Amino acid sequence: MYEKAQSNGVPLRFIISILATVTAFLFSAVSGMFIVAWLTALFAGYYISKLRKQQELILYSIILILVLQNLIIGIGAHVSGNTNGLTFLTQVPLIFTLGVFFGEGILNIEFDSVTVPFVLLLLVAVGSMAFGHGSAGSILANIRNLSFFYIVYEISSKVTSSERFSAVKFCRHLLRLAVIIIVIGIVLLIGGYSLYNWIGINEVYNAKSASALQMNGALDGRFYTDVFGVHVTRMGSLYYEPVNLGYLLVGILIFLLMFQWTKNKLESLLMESFVFIGVILTFGKGALLALFLILLAPTIHKVVKKVLFFFSDFSIYTCMIVLVSLFVYLYSNFYYMVYGGAVGNHFTAISETWVNIIAQPLGHGLGTGGNAAATLNSGLEESSWLSTGGETAFLSFGYQIGLIGIVLLAVTFFNVGKKSIISSSFLKKSERSNLIRLAYVPVVLIIISIFQDNTYAPQCIAIYMMLVSMRNYIIKTE
Repeated sequence: MYEKAQSNGVPLRFIISILATVTAFLFSAVSGMFIVAWLTALFAGYYISKLRKQQELILYSIILILVLQNLIIGIGAHVSGNTNGLTFLTQVPLIFTLGVFFGEGILNIEFDSVTVPFVLLLLVAVGSMAFGHGSAGSILANIRNLSFFYIVYEISSKVTSSERFSAVKFCRHLLRLAVIIIVIGIVLLIGGYSLYNWIGINEVYNAKSASALQMNGALDGRFYTDVFGVHVTRMGSLYYEPVNLGYLLVGILIFLLMFQWTKNKLESLLMESFVFIGVILTFGKGALLALFLILLAPTIHKVVKKVLFFFSDFSIYTCMIVLVSLFVYLYSNFYYMVYGGAVGNHFTAISETWVNIIAQPLGHGLGTGGNAAATLNSGLEESSWLSTGGETAFLSFGYQIGLIGIVLLAVTFFNVGKKSIISSSFLKKSERSNLIRLAYVPVVLIIISIFQDNTYAPQCIAIYMMLVSMRNYIIKTE
């Protein structure tokens, strides 16, 4: 499926929206007046949502602001010496996205199988504060992570349904961005801490309230890992964070692999290989596992369907979810037993947090668990960090909002995938294959989020919610 991309120039509305947001963002990083960036981002998001041509730029603008976020905070604060309002500036991409969300027509949302459990999820999250709560910063961080995926999904679902959305153009925008990110990432990888310091890495981590983890003359542990027993340095690039960067690059790579963005096979091979090299340089185990599962699970699904043709796709899909979960558990256990390393924290967190969830199944209150609580709540002992869901996003939500909350979260993601599986039965073979692949994306994210804390962070999950919304585009162009 190849759709010819027409080059009509960059719309003025896109240029104004991005320039206004970046300018206000930089001004606020320098001055500490975060409210200027917030208000500008909200109006700029609303403004670009009214774009009536090249609507792929609406989605691209969200990714672009997420990529530029830490660079703007880092350089602005570093050059000016400002330390005020930086934590609030980390919410600019969310506010920009909310502007797009309001502009796309919040009142036109359908209360379907995705929206209903999501709304119930938010109600349960707010209700959990009857049992306790963390600091305002921790509450906001968790509300953001519990809602951002849905906001992007709704925006993307509407945009990709439009006749003015081009998958080819979107993929090419993502590819150009990925190339820039990887090239800069390699330069920073060579330059090390001194180069990162020049673009404000200390200020970025101060903005994240990770004061105990600030760089003191060297990159900290998140920039290093062991892969099969080999110690490696990881690429963080403009994200200043290797794990999150891995998720973004994998999402871009899957877009390029799924949608034919060029007819030149050599160009396709070279550029997709280059993006894959970028993924490798992040050494993000969760991101690489996501790539492997998203590519492998649908392939197995198709093989099983040929053998057990009397089973429906939905039945096979349900069984495959169990098998994928089992595979991730067994492989993670095997890796830990053979190579050890930092992965041990994830297993400790899972076992200790699960015990605490069972002990208080209605939750301990929003903002009380996970990595956000560890950095934003005062009085939380380091020894109790893992037992509240540190290093496991899914169970950290379970610790905070209880069993009902994480069931609703899982159902929301499952129903996103279910839509693609149901739609696949009405399409021809090539499009059907892509829909089945999309169906596994939200399920893989849920499973991986049990083993990683970053999965629901805006910088990680945005690209995947755009990916699953391509269901509408596939159906439209069939």
